[in-house]
Amino acid sequence: TECFKYVYDGAPTRFADMARAIGVANSSDSDEVAAKNFICSCKELCETCNIPTLSGYGIDLDKFHEAMPKMASDAIASGSPGNTLKDICVDDVLEIYKNLCK
Repeated sequence: TECFKYVYDGAPTRFADMARAIGVANSSDSDEVAAKNFICSCKELCETCNIPTLSGYGIDLDKFHEAMPKMASDAIASGSPGNTLKDICVDDVLEIYKNLCK
């Protein structure tokens, strides 16, 4: 399964360290590969534990898509994305929201 880059591209070394710590990557893997392995492992864990997707929670994906621009703008305006290691813009938030729908 393809996991999305926006989750780990701000701190690949930290995600890579976690991947190596849980055994889904080794020291010969690049940080990018290891980080991706960690995110994919998290996704697999959610699937194994039957953690619902957005639609599994009953969220209408069409309405979610319609609300995404406002939610992204509101997120940036709140200042919360400024607490991350990576500079985040509205387009980044929109990309994250789009990936939630996969």
